Amino acid sequence: MEPVKQKEVSSEIKPGKGLVLVIDDEEAVRETACDMLKEAGYSTLQAYDGPSGIDMYRKNADMISAVILDISMPGMSGKDVYIDLKAIRPDVKVVISSGYGLDDRVKKTMNLGASFFLQKPYTYEKITQAMQGLLNL
Repeated sequence: MEPVKQKEVSSEIKPGKGLVLVIDDEEAVRETACDMLKEAGYSTLQAYDGPSGIDMYRKNADMISAVILDISMPGMSGKDVYIDLKAIRPDVKVVISSGYGLDDRVKKTMNLGASFFLQKPYTYEKITQAMQGLLNL
């Protein structure tokens, strides 16, 4: 397996734009991420698990600029959700997030094409840098 390469991002925080779907089973994490993204200029949608996230993405794929996807959720893994999102739209832009660090599950998903990893808990600087880097690819 090749090492995961993370894109370089600027440390300067610029106002963002676009619609970001946050898929995470933890309500507090979703709310915090959405609050930070809104403060940075993004619009947001939330999904509480993989199937609801896939359904929301399917219905709004043409409007969604990026997805923040928790790698570890009950019922359906982040990797499986990512695969389904790519089946809907091959150029989907996804940030994989985890509280466990850059483990094997994250690396395998990133090797499928996800561009960024975001460690929980989120900071305003890290989440906005991830969005800037992802949306400016």
